[in-house]
Amino acid sequence: MKTGAFSIVLSAHYLMEKSSINMHPKPLIAFDFDGVLCDSANETCTAAWKTAYQHFWPDLNRQVPDLVRQGFSVVRPALETGYEAVLIVKLLSEGYPAESLRQSLPYYLQRLSQQYQLDNTVLKQTFGQVRDDWISHHPEQWLQMNPLYPGVSNVLSQYHQDDYVIITTKQERFVHQILAANNIHPTTQQVFGLDRQCSKLEILQQLRQQHAQRPIHFIEDRLATLLPIQHNDALTPLTVSLATWGYNTPQDKTIAKQRHIPLLTLADLSCLMAN
Repeated sequence: MKTGAFSIVLSAHYLMEKSSINMHPKPLIAFDFDGVLCDSANETCTAAWKTAYQHFWPDLNRQVPDLVRQGFSVVRPALETGYEAVLIVKLLSEGYPAESLRQSLPYYLQRLSQQYQLDNTVLKQTFGQVRDDWISHHPEQWLQMNPLYPGVSNVLSQYHQDDYVIITTKQERFVHQILAANNIHPTTQQVFGLDRQCSKLEILQQLRQQHAQRPIHFIEDRLATLLPIQHNDALTPLTVSLATWGYNTPQDKTIAKQRHIPLLTLADLSCLMAN
């Protein structure tokens, strides 16, 4: 276990122990979903391709080409919101190098949107509708492509509902469906998704207001999301860690170390409860 991550685990455990004798409140654990709790990259790529050929580019093949799927895994760490995957698979199908897309994704997304006069709101709604249709006709197939990471189900099942929330750019109904299939049933007040039309930073600010001085620990796999949150005085007391098993690169991990962001492993995640 990495020293920084281990200290986070011990700190969370210490606060839980102290809270039992009313010295400190329990920390609120805020999980990202995709790339932290759920390994959804394969499903996201498939849903994006379905959306692309069914609604925007009918000349595409019905099946996802292997090169597109391989390229998507390279670009995935740069993806911020699910609907962007529709544009990513189109760019990959046109032969753009995956590494170039990953390094300069906002530029390529904007250029493609302007080229085809695409509206982000329409993309979001259509992407969600395609998923709904997929779930309606092939629910088991869809769920199989959204597995939880090893140990996650056990970790969440041991948390009290008041002690964790999920902050995600995924639409909330999909989060609830995936978790319910794993016998995990968070309340609607525990899942903050795309439906809220708020950034993760804004959600954390709302949670800070609701929970006053309660410590919050945010676990996220996207480094670009963590950087503006790490030292935000309005969120204090808040700690963050990078989920190394998720969608990030070796360079992301190096930068996280330089910025003193603890690197968390799946074993560390289990230790949050095991300890």
